[in-house]
Amino acid sequence: MNTMRTILYYPAIAIPQGDWLKQTLLYWDQVASIVPARFHTEVSENGGRLLLEDPTIKYLIDENAYRTIWADRAFFRAHPEHRKMVEEFNNIVDSQEFINFLGPSNNWKLDSKIFADKILADSIEFLQERKLVRIEDDGFEYFLERKTALLYMSLLAKYLADLEVCLTIPATDVECYRDFMYFPANVSRNSNCLSLILKNMLLIPRNDVSLEDIIKFKKRRKLELLKFHEVIWQFEKELAESDNEKEAYEVCMRFSARIKIEMAELNEILDDARIATVFGTLKSLIDLKSPALWSTLGALSGKEIIDLPTSVMWAGAGVAGAVQVGAHLIDERNKKRAAMRNSAFSYLYYASKDLL
Repeated sequence: MNTMRTILYYPAIAIPQGDWLKQTLLYWDQVASIVPARFHTEVSENGGRLLLEDPTIKYLIDENAYRTIWADRAFFRAHPEHRKMVEEFNNIVDSQEFINFLGPSNNWKLDSKIFADKILADSIEFLQERKLVRIEDDGFEYFLERKTALLYMSLLAKYLADLEVCLTIPATDVECYRDFMYFPANVSRNSNCLSLILKNMLLIPRNDVSLEDIIKFKKRRKLELLKFHEVIWQFEKELAESDNEKEAYEVCMRFSARIKIEMAELNEILDDARIATVFGTLKSLIDLKSPALWSTLGALSGKEIIDLPTSVMWAGAGVAGAVQVGAHLIDERNKKRAAMRNSAFSYLYYASKDLL
């Protein structure tokens, strides 16, 4: 069994090589990105070289901390997921909420490039009818309306992650597009989930810490990092199974107390390794498994149901944090997806800028 845990970055091929990458690599085994099949060919030899010969990427490949996920996976060729993705993409683009999100057509910018072998032919025909795509003469690239392109890449990341053998979860540094990834375009197929924000509740490497130091630390302290990661995953599991708001609040209270202890232990070993840290935030969506809580959240969708302030005192300085849980409306297909993988939907890490 492949136990590697991978974050699949979207929407771009190139992974941001700043804070986001360092934060993610501390807690996950690998980072991946979606690469077009064209990078296999002589036509795009230069494009492939630019990606795979980048010094940072080469280092991460050597350390088994980065891998490519090819965009022409099986579902592009008669795979059952092919039709599901086309249907979901079309439904969202045609929804009134997304139409409002796009705004007037005279303001559209058709300048977001997507390689031809990253996009389904069915979707191109659909976008042409809605004037949301511009096709170059060479046929190698399409230029989509900006918001539509990011939506498409979000969905592509989601479906490709589902096809992976190891646990693979899409993640981005562009927050607003995460919610559209799970957007309920069909009212009859809506379902509730939980939105979770751990505000200033994670230790993440400061921006002056090198990737090499992080990788070395992970090799030496694999068990401690795994323990810390499991604390968060266990919290998500218990939260998802809560039968009512009171029980969910108690789960958050227990987690808030435990995470302070875990963070103190992790901070000590990070400090010993001379890895300076700041406090960071994690956002995720969690499959709601408790039928008893569904009816309660049905009337609360889009609202915060738990806001539990917490703080950590180190070296005489207090840092304010919070565990925030909200009700979130999603498409039923995504609820089933998370349940099958027994995982949260997606992650977004970011550092507290005022602490840098």
